[in-house]
Amino acid sequence: MVNRVMTIPNTLICSSHTISGVLPGAAKPARHRFSDRVAAAAHAGYTGMCLHLRDYRAQRIAGFGDTEMAALLRDHGMQNISLEFLANWFLEHDTDAQEDEATTYEAARAFGAHSVNVGGDFQQIGIPPEQMRIRFAALCERAERHNLNVALEIVPFSNVATLETALFITDGIANAVSDVSTYGTDMAI
Repeated sequence: MVNRVMTIPNTLICSSHTISGVLPGAAKPARHRFSDRVAAAAHAGYTGMCLHLRDYRAQRIAGFGDTEMAALLRDHGMQNISLEFLANWFLEHDTDAQEDEATTYEAARAFGAHSVNVGGDFQQIGIPPEQMRIRFAALCERAERHNLNVALEIVPFSNVATLETALFITDGIANAVSDVSTYGTDMAI
């Protein structure tokens, strides 16, 4: 089994839920303006941010374009950008998941993001780990074309509830990362 640690030297990345004012899994965008969150993160010493796809979409709908968002991040010293959250990426014909993946690649291009966080089966549909591994490898292959690592979050109420399961799914995939997730803190392995 290959274990690798994703490291970004001297970097403190603010997770989207740390500063958004909403709990993970909420179906609404952040309570605070994007510009305020970026400024607050910079003031607190962060040099990177994780941007949730629903917030990215909300900013675009509000007329805040990719160029303006990228400039705001850059002007506040946000050098390391990650994206979240891809759910149901393992379902073959889920159009919402496919749309989220396409949006991820758009945002990655706009901001030079280095990774995207994805989750396991939160609905407990019953996808076996072997099938998750095959579909995760395919997702990682697509993401690699956009220079993205894929961080699989280990969450106790999903089918990726243990480090052992996550390592089985991610083993041997060059751009795969296992992400030990607790609310408000993340540690990539």
